[in-house]
Amino acid sequence: MKKIFIYIHQSILKGGVEKVFYNLFNNLPDNEYQITVLNYCVYLTDDLKSVFYKGQKHRYWFYYDEWSAKPGKKFTQRVHNKIMPIMLPIWLNMQHYDIAIAAQEGMYAKFVIENIHAKRKLLWIHNDMMLCRFTEKYFTTSQEEKSCYEQFDGVACVSESVRQSMLERFGKMENLYTIYNPIDTNEIDIKLKEKHPKRSNDPLFVCVGRLVEQKGFDRLLPICKKLNGEGFKYTIWIIGEGSERARLEQIIQENQLDNVKLLGNQKNPYIYMKQADWLLCVSRHEGFNMVLHEAIYCECPIVTTLNAGTEEFLGDSEYGIVLDNTDEAIEKGMRKVLTNREIREKYYNAAKERKKTVSIEERMKTIQIFIEGN
Repeated sequence: MKKIFIYIHQSILKGGVEKVFYNLFNNLPDNEYQITVLNYCVYLTDDLKSVFYKGQKHRYWFYYDEWSAKPGKKFTQRVHNKIMPIMLPIWLNMQHYDIAIAAQEGMYAKFVIENIHAKRKLLWIHNDMMLCRFTEKYFTTSQEEKSCYEQFDGVACVSESVRQSMLERFGKMENLYTIYNPIDTNEIDIKLKEKHPKRSNDPLFVCVGRLVEQKGFDRLLPICKKLNGEGFKYTIWIIGEGSERARLEQIIQENQLDNVKLLGNQKNPYIYMKQADWLLCVSRHEGFNMVLHEAIYCECPIVTTLNAGTEEFLGDSEYGIVLDNTDEAIEKGMRKVLTNREIREKYYNAAKERKKTVSIEERMKTIQIFIEGN
Protein backbone atom coordinates (compact mmCIF):
# COMPACT_ATOMS: atom_id res chain seq x y z
CA MET A 1 0.00 0.00 0.00
CA LYS A 2 1.48 3.34 -1.06
CA LYS A 3 1.66 6.23 1.37
CA ILE A 4 0.42 9.61 0.11
CA PHE A 5 0.91 12.91 1.91
CA ILE A 6 -1.13 15.99 0.98
CA TYR A 7 -0.90 19.56 2.28
CA ILE A 8 -4.18 21.41 1.67
CA HIS A 9 -5.76 24.50 3.18
CA GLN A 10 -8.70 22.69 4.77
CA SER A 11 -10.83 19.64 4.06
CA ILE A 12 -14.28 21.17 4.49
CA LEU A 13 -15.89 21.39 1.06
CA LYS A 14 -16.24 25.17 0.87
CA GLY A 15 -13.89 25.74 -2.04
CA GLY A 16 -13.03 24.22 -5.39
CA VAL A 17 -9.55 23.01 -4.36
CA GLU A 18 -10.97 21.00 -1.46
CA LYS A 19 -13.63 19.49 -3.73
CA VAL A 20 -11.00 18.50 -6.31
CA PHE A 21 -9.08 16.33 -3.87
CA TYR A 22 -12.21 15.00 -2.20
CA ASN A 23 -13.29 13.72 -5.62
CA LEU A 24 -9.78 12.54 -6.47
CA PHE A 25 -9.05 10.48 -3.37
CA ASN A 26 -12.55 9.05 -3.12
CA ASN A 27 -12.27 7.69 -6.65
CA LEU A 28 -8.84 6.06 -6.37
CA PRO A 29 -8.81 2.23 -6.30
CA ASP A 30 -9.69 0.67 -2.93
CA ASN A 31 -6.92 -0.50 -0.58
CA GLU A 32 -4.03 0.81 -2.69
CA TYR A 33 -3.25 4.08 -0.91
CA GLN A 34 -2.88 5.30 2.67
CA ILE A 35 -3.53 9.03 2.96
CA THR A 36 -1.96 11.47 5.43
CA VAL A 37 -3.62 14.90 5.39
CA LEU A 38 -2.07 18.14 6.64
CA ASN A 39 -4.51 21.06 6.84
CA TYR A 40 -3.46 24.64 7.27
CA CYS A 41 -6.61 25.16 9.36
CA VAL A 42 -9.72 23.26 10.45
CA TYR A 43 -13.19 24.02 11.72
CA LEU A 44 -14.80 22.25 14.65
CA THR A 45 -18.03 21.60 12.76
CA ASP A 46 -18.61 20.24 9.24
CA ASP A 47 -14.89 19.56 8.93
CA LEU A 48 -13.29 17.47 11.68
CA LYS A 49 -16.50 15.52 12.20
CA SER A 50 -17.67 14.88 8.66
CA VAL A 51 -15.05 15.21 5.91
CA PHE A 52 -12.87 12.16 5.31
CA TYR A 53 -10.96 10.93 2.29
CA LYS A 54 -11.14 7.28 1.34
CA GLY A 55 -7.92 5.74 2.61
CA GLN A 56 -7.32 8.57 5.11
CA LYS A 57 -5.09 7.26 7.91
CA HIS A 58 -3.75 10.37 9.65
CA ARG A 59 -4.81 13.99 9.82
CA TYR A 60 -2.89 16.93 11.25
CA TRP A 61 -3.50 20.68 11.24
CA PHE A 62 -1.63 23.83 12.14
CA TYR A 63 -4.50 26.01 13.29
CA TYR A 64 -8.06 25.93 14.54
CA ASP A 65 -10.05 28.52 12.64
CA GLU A 66 -13.12 28.25 14.86
CA TRP A 67 -13.16 28.54 18.65
CA SER A 68 -15.03 26.26 21.05
CA ALA A 69 -17.56 27.82 23.43
CA LYS A 70 -16.09 25.72 26.27
CA PRO A 71 -13.24 27.54 28.11
CA GLY A 72 -11.15 24.38 28.61
CA LYS A 73 -11.40 23.37 24.96
CA LYS A 74 -10.70 26.92 23.84
CA PHE A 75 -7.52 26.96 25.95
CA THR A 76 -6.25 23.71 24.38
CA GLN A 77 -7.00 25.16 20.93
CA ARG A 78 -4.90 28.22 21.69
CA VAL A 79 -2.04 26.00 22.89
CA HIS A 80 -2.40 23.89 19.74
CA ASN A 81 -2.18 27.01 17.55
CA LYS A 82 1.06 28.03 19.27
CA ILE A 83 2.79 24.65 19.33
CA MET A 84 1.78 22.82 16.14
CA PRO A 85 3.29 25.27 13.61
CA ILE A 86 6.63 24.53 15.31
CA MET A 87 6.29 20.82 16.11
CA LEU A 88 4.50 19.45 13.04
CA PRO A 89 7.23 20.33 10.51
CA ILE A 90 9.78 18.60 12.74
CA TRP A 91 7.61 15.49 13.08
CA LEU A 92 6.71 15.34 9.38
CA ASN A 93 10.35 15.79 8.39
CA MET A 94 11.06 12.43 10.04
CA GLN A 95 8.39 10.63 7.97
CA HIS A 96 8.79 9.10 4.53
CA TYR A 97 6.11 8.86 1.84
CA ASP A 98 5.80 7.41 -1.61
CA ILE A 99 3.97 10.44 -2.97
CA ALA A 100 3.71 13.99 -1.59
CA ILE A 101 1.17 16.44 -2.99
CA ALA A 102 1.07 20.20 -2.59
CA ALA A 103 -2.59 20.95 -3.24
CA GLN A 104 -1.86 24.53 -4.27
CA GLU A 105 0.87 26.85 -5.41
CA GLY A 106 2.65 29.27 -3.07
CA MET A 107 3.20 28.31 0.58
CA TYR A 108 1.88 24.78 0.09
CA ALA A 109 4.43 24.05 -2.61
CA LYS A 110 7.24 25.60 -0.58
CA PHE A 111 6.36 23.56 2.53
CA VAL A 112 6.30 20.24 0.67
CA ILE A 113 9.66 20.91 -1.00
CA GLU A 114 11.34 21.99 2.24
CA ASN A 115 9.80 19.63 4.80
CA ILE A 116 8.48 16.42 3.25
CA HIS A 117 10.48 13.37 2.20
CA ALA A 118 8.88 11.47 -0.68
CA LYS A 119 9.93 9.43 -3.70
CA ARG A 120 7.65 11.52 -5.91
CA LYS A 121 6.47 15.10 -5.34
CA LEU A 122 3.53 16.65 -7.18
CA LEU A 123 2.00 20.12 -7.31
CA TRP A 124 -1.41 21.31 -8.47
CA ILE A 125 -1.80 24.80 -10.00
CA HIS A 126 -5.41 26.04 -9.92
CA ASN A 127 -5.09 29.67 -10.99
CA ASP A 128 -4.15 31.78 -13.98
CA MET A 129 -0.69 32.69 -12.74
CA MET A 130 -0.56 35.88 -14.78
CA LEU A 131 -3.62 37.21 -12.96
CA CYS A 132 -3.08 35.70 -9.50
CA ARG A 133 0.09 37.05 -7.93
CA PHE A 134 -0.64 36.16 -4.31
CA THR A 135 2.15 33.57 -4.32
CA GLU A 136 4.85 36.25 -4.68
CA LYS A 137 4.80 37.02 -0.95
CA TYR A 138 6.18 33.55 -0.15
CA PHE A 139 9.30 33.98 -2.29
CA THR A 140 11.96 36.68 -2.49
CA THR A 141 12.15 36.59 -6.31
CA SER A 142 10.29 35.14 -9.28
CA GLN A 143 13.29 32.91 -9.98
CA GLU A 144 13.09 31.46 -6.46
CA GLU A 145 9.42 30.65 -7.01
CA LYS A 146 10.15 29.03 -10.37
CA SER A 147 13.00 27.03 -8.81
CA CYS A 148 10.62 25.71 -6.14
CA TYR A 149 8.08 24.55 -8.71
CA GLU A 150 10.77 22.96 -10.89
CA GLN A 151 11.74 20.66 -8.02
CA PHE A 152 8.43 18.81 -8.32
CA ASP A 153 8.36 15.66 -10.42
CA GLY A 154 5.13 16.86 -11.97
CA VAL A 155 3.06 20.04 -11.91
CA ALA A 156 -0.62 19.52 -12.72
CA CYS A 157 -2.16 22.58 -14.38
CA VAL A 158 -5.94 22.29 -14.22
CA SER A 159 -6.42 23.66 -17.73
CA GLU A 160 -4.30 24.35 -20.77
CA SER A 161 -4.84 28.07 -20.15
CA VAL A 162 -3.30 27.69 -16.69
CA ARG A 163 -0.34 25.79 -18.16
CA GLN A 164 0.21 28.59 -20.67
CA SER A 165 0.05 31.17 -17.87
CA MET A 166 2.83 29.31 -16.04
CA LEU A 167 5.00 29.41 -19.16
CA GLU A 168 4.25 33.07 -19.72
CA ARG A 169 5.14 33.99 -16.15
CA PHE A 170 8.14 31.75 -15.50
CA GLY A 171 9.46 30.82 -18.93
CA LYS A 172 10.32 27.32 -20.09
CA MET A 173 9.47 24.53 -17.63
CA GLU A 174 9.70 20.81 -18.44
CA ASN A 175 7.44 19.41 -15.70
CA LEU A 176 4.08 21.01 -16.59
CA TYR A 177 1.08 18.82 -17.47
CA THR A 178 -2.54 19.67 -18.23
CA ILE A 179 -4.63 17.54 -15.86
CA TYR A 180 -8.36 18.24 -15.79
CA ASN A 181 -10.06 18.10 -12.40
CA PRO A 182 -12.21 15.06 -11.61
CA ILE A 183 -15.96 15.62 -11.46
CA ASP A 184 -17.64 12.90 -9.39
CA THR A 185 -20.46 12.10 -11.79
CA ASN A 186 -21.43 9.03 -9.78
CA GLU A 187 -22.17 11.26 -6.78
CA ILE A 188 -24.09 13.71 -8.98
CA ASP A 189 -26.25 10.89 -10.36
CA ILE A 190 -27.19 9.84 -6.83
CA LYS A 191 -27.92 13.38 -5.62
CA LEU A 192 -30.03 14.26 -8.66
CA LYS A 193 -32.55 11.68 -7.44
CA GLU A 194 -33.31 13.80 -4.37
CA LYS A 195 -36.35 16.07 -4.23
CA HIS A 196 -35.86 19.24 -6.28
CA PRO A 197 -36.53 22.71 -4.81
CA LYS A 198 -39.67 24.57 -5.85
CA ARG A 199 -39.36 27.51 -8.21
CA SER A 200 -41.60 30.09 -9.86
CA ASN A 201 -42.35 30.34 -13.57
CA ASP A 202 -39.98 33.29 -13.99
CA PRO A 203 -36.62 32.56 -15.66
CA LEU A 204 -34.25 31.19 -13.03
CA PHE A 205 -30.50 31.82 -12.87
CA VAL A 206 -28.43 29.80 -10.40
CA CYS A 207 -24.97 30.94 -9.28
CA VAL A 208 -22.68 28.62 -7.30
CA GLY A 209 -19.55 29.89 -5.57
CA ARG A 210 -18.03 31.35 -2.44
CA LEU A 211 -19.23 34.81 -1.51
CA VAL A 212 -15.88 36.45 -2.17
CA GLU A 213 -14.65 39.22 -4.48
CA GLN A 214 -13.24 36.73 -7.02
CA LYS A 215 -16.69 35.32 -7.81
CA GLY A 216 -18.05 38.72 -8.85
CA PHE A 217 -21.44 38.72 -7.12
CA ASP A 218 -20.85 42.32 -6.04
CA ARG A 219 -20.86 43.39 -9.69
CA LEU A 220 -23.88 41.25 -10.51
CA LEU A 221 -26.21 43.07 -8.11
CA PRO A 222 -26.04 46.52 -9.79
CA ILE A 223 -26.83 44.78 -13.08
CA CYS A 224 -29.87 43.19 -11.43
CA LYS A 225 -30.99 46.60 -10.19
CA LYS A 226 -30.85 47.96 -13.73
CA LEU A 227 -32.70 45.00 -15.26
CA ASN A 228 -35.34 45.12 -12.52
CA GLY A 229 -35.86 48.81 -13.20
CA GLU A 230 -36.56 47.98 -16.84
CA GLY A 231 -39.25 45.51 -15.84
CA PHE A 232 -37.51 42.19 -16.50
CA LYS A 233 -38.94 39.30 -14.48
CA TYR A 234 -36.48 36.64 -13.29
CA THR A 235 -35.02 35.05 -10.15
CA ILE A 236 -31.41 34.48 -9.07
CA TRP A 237 -30.40 31.86 -6.51
CA ILE A 238 -26.85 32.26 -5.20
CA ILE A 239 -25.47 29.15 -3.49
CA GLY A 240 -22.42 29.59 -1.27
CA GLU A 241 -21.03 31.32 1.79
CA GLY A 242 -18.15 33.68 2.39
CA SER A 243 -16.77 36.90 3.77
CA GLU A 244 -18.82 39.09 1.42
CA ARG A 245 -22.23 37.91 2.70
CA ALA A 246 -22.97 40.94 4.91
CA ARG A 247 -22.02 43.35 2.13
CA LEU A 248 -24.12 41.52 -0.45
CA GLU A 249 -27.09 41.36 1.92
CA GLN A 250 -26.83 45.12 2.45
CA ILE A 251 -26.79 45.81 -1.31
CA ILE A 252 -29.76 43.51 -1.83
CA GLN A 253 -31.74 45.20 0.93
CA GLU A 254 -30.87 48.78 -0.03
CA ASN A 255 -31.83 48.20 -3.66
CA GLN A 256 -34.89 46.03 -2.93
CA LEU A 257 -33.57 43.14 -5.01
CA ASP A 258 -36.23 40.75 -3.75
CA ASN A 259 -35.64 38.43 -6.72
CA VAL A 260 -32.04 37.72 -5.64
CA LYS A 261 -31.77 35.04 -2.94
CA LEU A 262 -28.64 34.10 -0.98
CA LEU A 263 -29.23 30.43 -0.18
CA GLY A 264 -25.98 29.73 1.67
CA ASN A 265 -24.08 26.45 1.36
CA GLN A 266 -26.15 23.54 0.08
CA LYS A 267 -25.09 19.91 0.44
CA ASN A 268 -26.72 19.20 -2.89
CA PRO A 269 -26.22 22.06 -5.36
CA TYR A 270 -26.97 19.78 -8.30
CA ILE A 271 -30.74 19.76 -7.81
CA TYR A 272 -30.65 23.56 -7.96
CA MET A 273 -28.70 23.44 -11.23
CA LYS A 274 -31.18 20.92 -12.61
CA GLN A 275 -34.07 23.26 -11.79
CA ALA A 276 -32.40 26.31 -13.29
CA ASP A 277 -32.93 27.79 -16.73
CA TRP A 278 -29.33 29.03 -16.67
CA LEU A 279 -26.16 28.49 -14.66
CA LEU A 280 -24.75 32.01 -14.34
CA CYS A 281 -21.04 32.52 -13.62
CA VAL A 282 -19.72 36.09 -13.21
CA SER A 283 -16.26 35.26 -11.83
CA ARG A 284 -13.47 37.77 -12.28
CA HIS A 285 -10.96 34.94 -12.65
CA GLU A 286 -10.85 31.13 -12.49
CA GLY A 287 -8.32 28.42 -13.29
CA PHE A 288 -10.74 25.56 -13.83
CA ASN A 289 -14.34 26.32 -12.93
CA MET A 290 -15.69 23.00 -11.69
CA VAL A 291 -19.19 24.43 -11.50
CA LEU A 292 -19.33 24.73 -15.30
CA HIS A 293 -18.51 21.04 -15.68
CA GLU A 294 -21.04 20.07 -12.99
CA ALA A 295 -23.72 22.21 -14.64
CA ILE A 296 -23.10 20.62 -18.03
CA TYR A 297 -23.44 17.19 -16.44
CA CYS A 298 -26.74 18.35 -14.94
CA GLU A 299 -27.77 19.45 -18.47
CA CYS A 300 -28.06 23.06 -17.35
CA PRO A 301 -27.40 25.75 -20.00
CA ILE A 302 -24.57 28.13 -19.12
CA VAL A 303 -23.92 31.88 -19.26
CA THR A 304 -20.37 32.63 -18.07
CA THR A 305 -17.63 35.20 -18.13
CA LEU A 306 -14.43 34.29 -19.97
CA ASN A 307 -11.79 32.82 -17.66
CA ALA A 308 -8.92 30.35 -17.92
CA GLY A 309 -10.25 27.03 -19.17
CA THR A 310 -13.65 28.36 -20.25
CA GLU A 311 -13.13 28.22 -24.01
CA GLU A 312 -11.35 24.87 -23.72
CA PHE A 313 -14.58 23.43 -22.36
CA LEU A 314 -17.34 25.50 -23.96
CA GLY A 315 -15.66 26.56 -27.20
CA ASP A 316 -16.50 29.91 -28.75
CA SER A 317 -20.01 29.91 -27.20
CA GLU A 318 -20.58 26.50 -28.81
CA TYR A 319 -21.64 24.65 -25.64
CA GLY A 320 -22.47 27.66 -23.46
CA ILE A 321 -22.66 31.43 -23.78
CA VAL A 322 -19.17 32.84 -23.12
CA LEU A 323 -19.06 36.56 -22.32
CA ASP A 324 -16.21 39.05 -22.19
CA ASN A 325 -15.20 39.51 -18.56
CA THR A 326 -16.80 42.95 -18.12
CA ASP A 327 -19.88 44.26 -16.34
CA GLU A 328 -21.28 45.47 -19.66
CA ALA A 329 -20.96 42.01 -21.24
CA ILE A 330 -22.67 40.34 -18.29
CA GLU A 331 -25.60 42.74 -18.54
CA LYS A 332 -25.82 42.20 -22.30
CA GLY A 333 -25.72 38.42 -21.86
CA MET A 334 -28.47 38.38 -19.24
CA ARG A 335 -30.59 40.72 -21.32
CA LYS A 336 -30.10 38.45 -24.34
CA VAL A 337 -31.35 35.27 -22.65
CA LEU A 338 -34.23 37.07 -20.91
CA THR A 339 -35.39 38.63 -24.19
CA ASN A 340 -34.86 35.59 -26.39
CA ARG A 341 -36.34 32.69 -24.42
CA GLU A 342 -35.93 30.27 -27.34
CA ILE A 343 -32.13 30.37 -27.07
CA ARG A 344 -32.29 28.19 -23.96
CA GLU A 345 -33.35 25.15 -26.01
CA LYS A 346 -30.24 25.50 -28.18
CA TYR A 347 -27.91 25.51 -25.17
CA TYR A 348 -29.84 22.80 -23.35
CA ASN A 349 -29.19 20.49 -26.31
CA ALA A 350 -25.55 21.66 -26.42
CA ALA A 351 -25.15 20.81 -22.73
CA LYS A 352 -26.55 17.32 -23.30
CA GLU A 353 -24.01 16.79 -26.08
CA ARG A 354 -21.06 18.14 -24.07
CA LYS A 355 -22.05 16.05 -21.04
CA LYS A 356 -20.38 13.03 -22.65
CA THR A 357 -16.93 14.53 -21.99
CA VAL A 358 -17.45 14.86 -18.21
CA SER A 359 -16.44 11.32 -17.27
CA ILE A 360 -15.00 10.53 -13.84
CA GLU A 361 -13.57 7.24 -15.13
CA GLU A 362 -11.58 8.79 -17.98
CA ARG A 363 -10.25 11.68 -15.92
CA MET A 364 -9.23 9.39 -13.05
CA LYS A 365 -7.24 7.18 -15.44
CA THR A 366 -5.17 10.21 -16.44
CA ILE A 367 -4.80 11.40 -12.83
CA GLN A 368 -3.66 8.01 -11.54
CA ILE A 369 -1.03 7.77 -14.28
CA PHE A 370 0.18 11.25 -13.27
CA ILE A 371 0.26 10.36 -9.57
CA GLU A 372 2.14 7.12 -10.14
CA GLY A 373 4.49 8.56 -12.76
CA ASN A 374 3.80 5.71 -15.16
